[in-house]
Amino acid sequence: VYPILLAHSAADADFLQARLVDGRTALHLAAMRGDEDLVTHILDKRQTLARFAAEKGKEEDFLVDNAAITAAAVEILDIDGADWEVKINPLQYAVAFGHVGVVRLLLQHNSSARKVAVHKDRNESLSVLSLLVFHARESGSEVDLDITQQILEALLDAGAQTTQVDTSGRTCWHELAANPPAMHKILEMFLRQDAARNGGSARALDVLDHQLCTPLYTATVCGNACAIKALLGAGATACFSEEDWSARLRRIREASSTRYHSGMSNQEMLRCPIALAAQNADWPCLEAFVSHDRTLANAVIFMPRQNVHGIQQRDAKEPLKPLDLLERLRKQLTEGKNFPGMAER
Repeated sequence: VYPILLAHSAADADFLQARLVDGRTALHLAAMRGDEDLVTHILDKRQTLARFAAEKGKEEDFLVDNAAITAAAVEILDIDGADWEVKINPLQYAVAFGHVGVVRLLLQHNSSARKVAVHKDRNESLSVLSLLVFHARESGSEVDLDITQQILEALLDAGAQTTQVDTSGRTCWHELAANPPAMHKILEMFLRQDAARNGGSARALDVLDHQLCTPLYTATVCGNACAIKALLGAGATACFSEEDWSARLRRIREASSTRYHSGMSNQEMLRCPIALAAQNADWPCLEAFVSHDRTLANAVIFMPRQNVHGIQQRDAKEPLKPLDLLERLRKQLTEGKNFPGMAER
């Protein structure tokens, strides 16, 4: 039916721009369903109308160039336009649902791989790569792993950036680090593909989000030893020096109005995540750190000193190593005291 409708002379720009009450156009719906044939017909009709509009506006004896057609096409139907409810555009829908054919079609028609899905009412935003991570997380099969790689390659080739951050300061690396350990192949795929396009090194692995968490710290919080190994192997910083950490915090505070409230002990673990693995007695994560660099076992962090009753004295610091934290934990458990997050260990 739709080829007949789109071929009709009444199928103009208003026809293509028609929206449902939630703001979705026919292109949004086709992208969600993965209907490549319908997407192709809509985009071809858009191109035909754009060429006609460009030729109509040209001066006599002048040829219409591609730039004029592209500009006219945006006026006919902005394929990067979001719906009104979810605030997602057709490309983002296709990525989120894993429709690789539709993704390629939209990119061929100049849909932007750098467009961020922004929901102003909720103060939320997501990059197209983060949406791809969510798709991979929901699917998880070997078949979908191949689809994820095809979409990832298409997006990166079209200019998608792993350096993009959302409203919480998180990159796609943060999202990948928070995946279940069984999904480590997805993270390794992203690292490999990004490195191949950037001189052999993946980018933005040490970005701090608004909670001052790096992807490596996120992986440690989640107990994801596989992600720790992959990130360290790709060049993520295992433990920032005090000078480097202070400089990073200063730059963030100067560039942002966001206020950070992290206690001294928490900031030290943010700076050096192996300390968190030691505090949690997370052997797989500890092994991931030390197998990458044995000197990390002697990394020094500064924690609030404890008095004889085990109460922290926030105005006094003492240098500790991962083994010291394990010893603290052993004493806590021996004395029958509860240690945060350790009730089940």
